Amino acid sequence: MINQIKEQALKNKSEYLRDGQQIFNYVQSIYGIGFLIKDKYNIDCFYVDSKIDDFLNKVIEELESTKIVCISDLHGYLPRYLPEGHILVIAGDIAPTNIDRDFLKSTVWWVSKFLPWLDTLNYEKVILIPGNHDFLSEFCHKEGKPFLDIIDPEHNYDLVYLINESFSYRGINFYGTPNVRYLKNWAFYENDNALKYTFSNIPSNTDFLITHQPPQIGNCGVILEYIPYTDCGSPELAEAVSKIPNIKYSVFGHIHSGDHNCTINENGTKFYNVSLKDERYIVKYEPLVIEYGKEVVKK
Repeated sequence: MINQIKEQALKNKSEYLRDGQQIFNYVQSIYGIGFLIKDKYNIDCFYVDSKIDDFLNKVIEELESTKIVCISDLHGYLPRYLPEGHILVIAGDIAPTNIDRDFLKSTVWWVSKFLPWLDTLNYEKVILIPGNHDFLSEFCHKEGKPFLDIIDPEHNYDLVYLINESFSYRGINFYGTPNVRYLKNWAFYENDNALKYTFSNIPSNTDFLITHQPPQIGNCGVILEYIPYTDCGSPELAEAVSKIPNIKYSVFGHIHSGDHNCTINENGTKFYNVSLKDERYIVKYEPLVIEYGKEVVKK
């Protein structure tokens, strides 16, 4: 892989750049960890070409040990302790349920509670999508107002907020979509035909899919706490993911008591419900930790 990175980095190198500069810039732009390697290990290939191999060895080591912590359906619950990792993924329904339709109170909560909570965490990136309870997010989206500009206008926090968008970090292509079925009077609702179109736009190079809506596969979207069991998963999402063999992981929430064990489709995609709360909105489940590249999953 080191030679592949070198080859790609130097493919279109400008004459005025040295190899080390070009490779450093490529690693930073593609994987986002150039400065991290430089500062963490004190390896500076930008000015010293002889450090290129040492630099790239650490790049590979970091990429192969990427830990992704996944949670969903906080509904105002901000865990005091979370597992260590490089990336935190939150798959929607973040704000408290008692204020989710009150835009003023929701804004105050995000600014006075959620952002200070982020200060207590130690992740390189926090990637989140909204869910059907996140009405403030939907309002901002419909009005064409970036949500992060509302809660963090000075962009002091390294947040990534995805609404049917991609984001690449550490060589992993993330894609996030908040849209859900059934719930007409809730945020980010779409009917089945609209969902089919929305999910058909998931890029084919997606490695890590973040949705609020679970797919209709196994018991991922089945309400298991109440009998008779009701499957609220989306067949449109399951079909869309089946057509993208590149997706390694699909995480979601929404149906709190859906099966939290791993479900695997014919392509080898691993599906996980990562809701923290049960159907009574009581914290019941543990965060999911994925060691990406090593195919290790911990709860």
